[in-house]
Amino acid sequence: MNTFPLFFKLEGRKVLIVGGGDVALRKADLLSRAGACIIVLAPSISHEIQALLSDSKHELIYKNYNKTYMTDSRVIIAATDDETLNHQIHADATELNIPVNVVDTPHLCDFIFPAIVDRNPIVIGISSNGKAPVLARLLRARLETLIPQGYGKLAKLAGEFRSEVKAKIPTLTGRRQFWERAFEGQVSQLMFAGNEKEAAAQLKLDLDSTTAAITAKIPQMIMRLALLRNPLQPLLP
Repeated sequence: MNTFPLFFKLEGRKVLIVGGGDVALRKADLLSRAGACIIVLAPSISHEIQALLSDSKHELIYKNYNKTYMTDSRVIIAATDDETLNHQIHADATELNIPVNVVDTPHLCDFIFPAIVDRNPIVIGISSNGKAPVLARLLRARLETLIPQGYGKLAKLAGEFRSEVKAKIPTLTGRRQFWERAFEGQVSQLMFAGNEKEAAAQLKLDLDSTTAAITAKIPQMIMRLALLRNPLQPLLP
């Protein structure tokens, strides 16, 4: 691997985009979907960006670049067509130890925007490390045809039951087996058919039956432990 794939948590975090054109718009669209608080810094900012970032948590600054605007940024995007300025943004971000992406300039990027398959909360990122971005997009398109939206809904359902499953199934192996049955069985079939309420009801039913089976095994386990400790005990009057 030339780079290591990571997923940044940007919900409520400040992201600075320097530039106000089409390139900045594309990055702002992706970052806004991740919940980032976006600051766009540029003397001229497109109407499309203004419409996209109309929420009060975002900020549009109609000024020339100054590194003081980098303060408290989680990541920084340089999306200008000025090569000298992009190099300066990279140098300033590096000095402040803030990850920076200079669009379409891989050697000035601490991180890369992948081609994304979004099945929230399932997210798949595909990167060619800047070598063949068109190929990465083609792979994304192929994966999108193979991974239906139902997978995202299935993951959300699992998230709703995660704590309850952990509380009722005590072992890691038991929980893994439970989820494998759910994801490969009737629960997933119902979800992919669009029957979300039925899928949730079936998952609840499966959990209850699994819990009942575990409870039924407890007395047997206690007896086995007792025999291991004193195998002659059952023979005594």
